[in-house]
Amino acid sequence: MNSFVALDVETANSDYASICSIGAARYDDGLVVDEWYRLVDPCDEFGSIQMGIHGIRPEDVAGKPRFIELLPEMQEFVDDQLVVHHGHFDRSAITKASKRWQQPPPPWEYRDSAQVARQAWPQFAKRGYNLKNLCAEIGHELEHHHNALDDARAAGAVFIAAMQRLGGDSLGVQRGLWPDYDQLLAGEVIVFSQNALLPAADTQFERTLRRQGARVQRQLSNSATIYVLSDEEWRSEVTTGQRQRAGQRVGRGQRLQIMSKTDFLAMIEHG
Repeated sequence: MNSFVALDVETANSDYASICSIGAARYDDGLVVDEWYRLVDPCDEFGSIQMGIHGIRPEDVAGKPRFIELLPEMQEFVDDQLVVHHGHFDRSAITKASKRWQQPPPPWEYRDSAQVARQAWPQFAKRGYNLKNLCAEIGHELEHHHNALDDARAAGAVFIAAMQRLGGDSLGVQRGLWPDYDQLLAGEVIVFSQNALLPAADTQFERTLRRQGARVQRQLSNSATIYVLSDEEWRSEVTTGQRQRAGQRVGRGQRLQIMSKTDFLAMIEHG
């Protein structure tokens, strides 16, 4: 626990490989001793939902390095340290961005500060374990939520506080709990809107999602990571109650990707 790197990323759209910013903070003996932040050209379109979350726009990344160009620099910063991130999103994004550029994912050892926090605080075991709530619990000021560097610092602070409560070694927590990140949908919890619901008889498709590492839920929850809208809902200028509630969850800090059914199916087909 004495030395590790906390990492966070933001994406341009609902594709996890579309990383547009990366933040990392090196911790030693509970203190931040070095920081690394880069804007990234995702070579992809920006979604309005994602721009509303992190505020990064196409003009901000114009001329910035691509992920493949920053990968060696990021690996040098991490070196051989343990990498801490909050929720599966950041690890999945690094893995998928690496594969997009035909590079092997960095061989880092990871810890999920959200999972460690769920063990450390009983009130967060099942719900409310987003960064904003946990930072409020430990008294850490999260200045700009969804800024990759600020979120990385916050993940590190949460990890340290959780490990102190557990009284353990970071390497002794979470062994054997990681999903297989070679699976396309590893760790995803998918919810379909009522209009995008799978047909009741289409159990084969649901089994396919599970084989790719996902869980399918019928209702939005704190564990949901992907919310799929029908194409009509996605294009509509009228915001449904469900979509509004999904947006509220994102505003509270939940890592929830909102996408159309067509985009979701394309993501599965093309990886």
